[in-house]
Amino acid sequence: MIQAIIFDLDNTLLDFIKMKQFAVKAAITAMNEAGLNVDEEKAYQEILDLYVHKGWENQQVFDDYLNQTIGAVSNKILAAGIVAYRRAREATLLVYPNVNKTLIELTKMGIKLAVVSDAPSREAWMRLYYLNLHHVFDPVLTYDDTGVRKPSPKPFQMALDYMKLKPEEAAHDW
Repeated sequence: MIQAIIFDLDNTLLDFIKMKQFAVKAAITAMNEAGLNVDEEKAYQEILDLYVHKGWENQQVFDDYLNQTIGAVSNKILAAGIVAYRRAREATLLVYPNVNKTLIELTKMGIKLAVVSDAPSREAWMRLYYLNLHHVFDPVLTYDDTGVRKPSPKPFQMALDYMKLKPEEAAHDW
């Protein structure tokens, strides 16, 4: 009998890609308004390429983009981009439809809920707190906790060990 479900966070409970796309576009517009003066569609593609090559959680992507584009980091332009990115991220960071209802029902059924994510710990927890899901999952295991990325079995085994369950007593979402 299933006693637990182990979820991924990004693109399972929330639309990470949509949030990232919207936030990057907002950042580019703000950086242009602060004096950058680049083609927004080209900049968007170049920043997405940086994310693909350096990781979707890269916290220095705008620094890297400015260095690549204008040869230096302008703190005025960088600040405009970061603030716009954060505002847009918060505006579009939403759970998929029926996620809250489903999690409540699973909890009522006595099913334990866990998260295994490739995101850095701070970022995963920030998303969970922002979405008010921080109290729903125990444990929350991230790359920082496990040192490996999915599909490695290690994070899943760590979640099972934490919940004191056997593999056949849990399901995962991917």
